[in-house]
Amino acid sequence: MKPFIFIVTFALYVFTAYPSVAPYRDSGEMSTVIPTLGVAHPPGYPFYIITSNVITRLIPFGNTAKKISAVSALFMALATVIFYYILLLLLADGNAAPSARSRISDRSLSNRVSGELV
Repeated sequence: MKPFIFIVTFALYVFTAYPSVAPYRDSGEMSTVIPTLGVAHPPGYPFYIITSNVITRLIPFGNTAKKISAVSALFMALATVIFYYILLLLLADGNAAPSARSRISDRSLSNRVSGELV
């Protein structure tokens, strides 16, 4: 199921992404900061900037804005898969609130999610 969720969300995001620098919010700033490894406005987004710089250098086609949109689609698709597994863990037996508290206290949620993803 996780490959299906990943592929659908990635394709949907790429298909609906703006083709160049969008005229609103931070897209222009990120399009200039990522290729130069600069510092964006606070908090700076260091993980996003460094990983996006590395990945955009590996993509051989498209303009910088389109490459950054592809990287954002990758991160969004991964976040969707993680969110799916968190929901599965919390809603596994239909009685979410009490059972979720007991399962989280038995074993941390992050360990369970990371075990499911691998």
